Amino acid sequence: LDGKTLKEAAIRERTGVHIVGVKRVESGLEPDLTPSTVLRAGDTVFVMGQSDQLDKLSELLTKSD
Repeated sequence: LDGKTLKEAAIRERTGVHIVGVKRVESGLEPDLTPSTVLRAGDTVFVMGQSDQLDKLSELLTKSD
């Protein structure tokens, strides 16, 4: 997902989790996200969801494209 916007990544649509914040290595927490927020390697993404949704997210993040 490195380099994709939140809209392009479609994490909520694909997994059902809600992204509530992103912590950048270089600049800290970014709680005000927009569909154009770009995900970068090394980011910590804070999400909320049920266990099955979190499992889907884990699968999404570990699969190779």
